[in-house]
Amino acid sequence: EGRTGFGGSDFMYYKVFLPLLTFHISLVIVGLIMAIYMIILGFRAQQIVGSKRELRPGELKVGQEKLTKVFVVSGVVLLVLYGISGLLFGTGFTLRRSIVYVAGLLVVGLVLGVEKTIERFWPDGGNRHRALGRFTMVIYCILFVTGSVTYTMLYILYPGKVG
Repeated sequence: EGRTGFGGSDFMYYKVFLPLLTFHISLVIVGLIMAIYMIILGFRAQQIVGSKRELRPGELKVGQEKLTKVFVVSGVVLLVLYGISGLLFGTGFTLRRSIVYVAGLLVVGLVLGVEKTIERFWPDGGNRHRALGRFTMVIYCILFVTGSVTYTMLYILYPGKVG
């Protein structure tokens, strides 16, 4: 809807609502990436003792070959999805769709690069998982606040003109 969906003043829209919404959406993206990463890291850093799962202490590193394999497989999957969406659904191949799929591949590459950087500074997998889990939970708490404020501004305090 853009500006017409927000009933407040231009100052509130451009100086408060849009920056808050942009910050919120950015945190949503980081939160989604962290959720997937934390699930994968949790499985990699676990050990099963009896019938319980525990975080394994000690060094947890990924080899360069494995990272390359993950990147290549991700690229192939994205390429297949791109082909399926363009051919099967009859929507064709557009520049915007290409940009989205390239951005997806860049995100995978960025996450793998950050993984290698973090494991150099933080080799213990269990401690890394705990610390990144706390960081992720802080992001989710901030998302709760920004989402609540955004919702309140958009639908309660400054509802748009209907009709």
